[in-house]
Amino acid sequence: MMKTTSIVTSLESYIREINAAVGHERSTLFRGQCVQKPLIPRIARYSLPAFSLSAERAFLDEFKRKSVGLVDTINRDELDWLSLAQHHGLPTRLLDWTQNALAALWFAIQGATKVGFDPVVFVFMPLPQDYLEVIPGANPFDSPHTYVFRPRQSTKRIVAQSGFFTVHKYIEKEKRFLALENQKRYAQRLLRIPIDKASARGPLAVELDLCGVNEATLFPDLDGLTSYMSWEYTRVDKYR
Repeated sequence: MMKTTSIVTSLESYIREINAAVGHERSTLFRGQCVQKPLIPRIARYSLPAFSLSAERAFLDEFKRKSVGLVDTINRDELDWLSLAQHHGLPTRLLDWTQNALAALWFAIQGATKVGFDPVVFVFMPLPQDYLEVIPGANPFDSPHTYVFRPRQSTKRIVAQSGFFTVHKYIEKEKRFLALENQKRYAQRLLRIPIDKASARGPLAVELDLCGVNEATLFPDLDGLTSYMSWEYTRVDKYR
């Protein structure tokens, strides 16, 4: 069963919980969510009564076909294509993680105005054998387990966010993806860090910004810059 820490109310208490749980272990992954939902990929959250592995493959093939001319298609395998599709918002069997604990906290405290706002950071401690790359001829659509995947550093966003993925196994007989926390293989290596809602709506964002973690640094493009500038100017009177 996944363990849960005390509620975090500041950046200092967050770092303290991280250090107590994993110390300086560099292979640790983090995921921030603004609501407490199961650790399943986005495609599993859609109501798709006709979902099948063949339909999923066809969906990805259609993405490949329609994206010709928009992306560099040289030497991309199925995992590369899934990463690219996930990166641009297409629902896939990938779930986003990061090696940057502060980036995960930033993602957790976004969406403070959303219904059900309940920020949390998940900590995952994979082992070397949990990585898909260790399997000869690995195929994300027929792997026997859910695995971790290190994407190529092919986009500025993946680099800025220290991005990793879990590649989730689809259980054909049960017609569902299994949440990471419900897998015996991983449950004991997961940790939940709940974030105080009041702190998430103000002070934590400012503390992270002081550490250089904000929308402009995590999304290194014009959209990220303008979103950050909008946030920065709207908080001037309140925090300065």
